[in-house]
Amino acid sequence: MDCPIKVSQLKSVTEQKEVFDKLFKMPTQHVQRSQQKYQSKSDLINELRQENYELKNTITELKDRIQELEQQLKEKQNLQIEEENQEIISVEKPLQEMNEEEKSLHFALMLQEQEEMEFQNRLIQMQNNVDLDEMSYEQLQELQDKMGFVSRGLMENQIQILLKQCTITNKTVDCCTICLEESGNPVEIQLECGHVFHKECISEWLSREKHCPVCKRDVDFGKIK
Repeated sequence: MDCPIKVSQLKSVTEQKEVFDKLFKMPTQHVQRSQQKYQSKSDLINELRQENYELKNTITELKDRIQELEQQLKEKQNLQIEEENQEIISVEKPLQEMNEEEKSLHFALMLQEQEEMEFQNRLIQMQNNVDLDEMSYEQLQELQDKMGFVSRGLMENQIQILLKQCTITNKTVDCCTICLEESGNPVEIQLECGHVFHKECISEWLSREKHCPVCKRDVDFGKIK
C-alpha cells in the first residue's frame, strides 16, 4: 500500500506547485465548465421564451387586423346595398308621382314593347325553318295569324289610287295569281310587273304588303299619277 506524500517532504517549490495543481486545478475547471453549460441552457430558455412572447403578440395583431378588415368589408357591403336601394327608389319615385293618364300611357308603352319583343323572338325562331318566298298566299296568311301580324301594307287611299291606275281596260277572264281560281269574274288589275289579279284579292294583299305577291317587286308610287 502506498503511503500518502506530505507536502513538507517535497524537495522543491516546483514539485509542491505541481501537486497543488493536481489537487485543486482540475475540480475548479470542472466547476467552470458546469457553470458555462448551465449559463448556456438558461440563455436558450430565455431566448425561446422571448420568441414565444413575440409570436403571441404577432398572432394577436393578426387577429385584430382580420377583425378590422371584416368590419370594413361589412360596412362596404352595407353601403352597396343602400346605394342599390336608393337606385330602386329613384326609379320608382317618378312612377308614384305620375297622374292616372301618365300611368296609363306608361303601362301601354311597356305592353307594346313586350309585344314587339315577343314578335321578334317568334320571328327569329322561325327564320331557320321557314322560307317565306316558297310559301303560298294562304300559308302566309296562316303564318301571320299565328305570329300576330304587324301590317306593312298600303293605306286605304293609296290602294284606291293604285287600283284606278292599274285597272285593265280590256278585261279578260284569266287566272288570278293570288286565289289561282278562274271564278268567272274577269281579272281587273294588272300591276306594273305584269301580273294580274282580281280586284278583291289584290286589295286585301296590298293592305298587308307593298309588293307584288308573285315576284315581290315593290309598288312604285313615283310612277303612279
